[in-house]
Amino acid sequence: MDGSDSDENLAGLGLVSDEGTDTEDIKGDPTLAQIKLLKPQFTPTQLDRFDNFRKVTFGKPAVREIMKRVTKKTANEAIVVAMIGITKVFVGELVETSRTAMDERGELGPIQPRHIREAYRRLKMANKIPYFKKQRKVFRRR
Repeated sequence: MDGSDSDENLAGLGLVSDEGTDTEDIKGDPTLAQIKLLKPQFTPTQLDRFDNFRKVTFGKPAVREIMKRVTKKTANEAIVVAMIGITKVFVGELVETSRTAMDERGELGPIQPRHIREAYRRLKMANKIPYFKKQRKVFRRR
């Protein structure tokens, strides 16, 4: 299974879409100059990964539904958009850390579940993943 098959599967679930814009279409973005400086330094694989990252987004209906299930409340549009951004950054860090782990081990090819687990472990050890203790019930029946 290549990357395009998994992208199609995720798009079919409504989790990702290819509605983003090319970096060349962005006007007034302060990071555009930095991107233009970095792009020539990328390998073809890195450039392809970067372009895909810029284009792909998580679908609003899917994120809204997940938030509704977790919070048991309907989230407004601004909250959903913010969650999409946070999710995209988290997934980006997870993929980047997975690739770093693969490079350290000399592994090639697509990211496997074991790489995602290792990346999650590393991010957790670096305190980049919030830890929530299970809260004790204040009023317990004895």
